[in-house]
Amino acid sequence: MADHAQPEAAESVWAEMLEPARAVFPLSAYLTLFTAFALWQAGLPQVVVFKAEMLLGVPAVVVGLALFKRGLRLGLMPLGEQLGSKLPSRMSSAGVSAICFVLAIGLTFAEPAIGALQEAAVLLDARYHLLLAEMFSDQRCLFML
Repeated sequence: MADHAQPEAAESVWAEMLEPARAVFPLSAYLTLFTAFALWQAGLPQVVVFKAEMLLGVPAVVVGLALFKRGLRLGLMPLGEQLGSKLPSRMSSAGVSAICFVLAIGLTFAEPAIGALQEAAVLLDARYHLLLAEMFSDQRCLFML
């Protein structure tokens, strides 16, 4: 029985990495083409959009997303399932609604805001990151908000 466990585990890992790969690789291709188009449209100097670092970065994203998904499934989802199954039996509908409201507010504050991205963009050298510098300039950033 131990002989079959290892191939099944390897197949499980590959199957788990297939879903993020199906999302990340086409998205990477789209973003590469979109960036080239946006640079051309904005009249900015054409630079090589696809860099050698991306050859390692994109597969690393796939592996990271697969591990993140596995961690969610093994760690947080059972916690959420327990909370979701036991909380309604121990509290009234108003109490459950109040807890959901507080959780929703917490999740809203946990999301990164465009202001944080704008602050991070200030750290970039505009000579090398022309498109980002243009996108996060004050005039464009107000439009995105």
